[in-house]
Amino acid sequence: MDNLGLLHEHYKESFGLSRDAQSNRNKTFLLLNLALAISFLFVIEPASVLLIITSWLKESHGVDLGLQVGIVQVFLWLIVLYFTMKYIQLNCYIERQYKYISSLENKLTEVSGVKIDRESANYLKTYPIALDGIHIVYTWIFPILYEVAITFKILVEIKNSSWGVPIVIDCIIFLCCFALFCMYFYFLRKKKNDKG
Repeated sequence: MDNLGLLHEHYKESFGLSRDAQSNRNKTFLLLNLALAISFLFVIEPASVLLIITSWLKESHGVDLGLQVGIVQVFLWLIVLYFTMKYIQLNCYIERQYKYISSLENKLTEVSGVKIDRESANYLKTYPIALDGIHIVYTWIFPILYEVAITFKILVEIKNSSWGVPIVIDCIIFLCCFALFCMYFYFLRKKKNDKG
């Protein structure tokens, strides 16, 4: 296979991986929001949510656990942390791929003599304002709302809980989630500064 063939195959594979990551990010976004919603319901009505969870475990899996509010709260925070890590990981990967795919298109254009700019110059030239809005929601608005939401949640938990191991673990997980999004904002700022 010649250089052009190898480059073309690599471009197709890279573009496919980027599209898969975008699809996974969308699913992770929904799952993260679902986890946050369940966590908030748990803060508002812990006894009711605990009853629903224990009933569901007993009926569907035959497991009868005497779960305590603190343990379920830690478990919910762990789920939120997992989806937070996954969401940020996918967003960073997608953001990094834009520049890489653009460089592949430039190289393909150079080697083939045929202008290829599906994801770079041509795409950006006719970029709809609605997609700008969606990009802003995914990369800025949701993360800011997320940080406000988890901060509110941990403050309510601290106010309504007695200090013990579960609330300390919740606070540590909260700090991890908060720090991850702060690092994500730093990544976005650095990426923007690298462009300009």
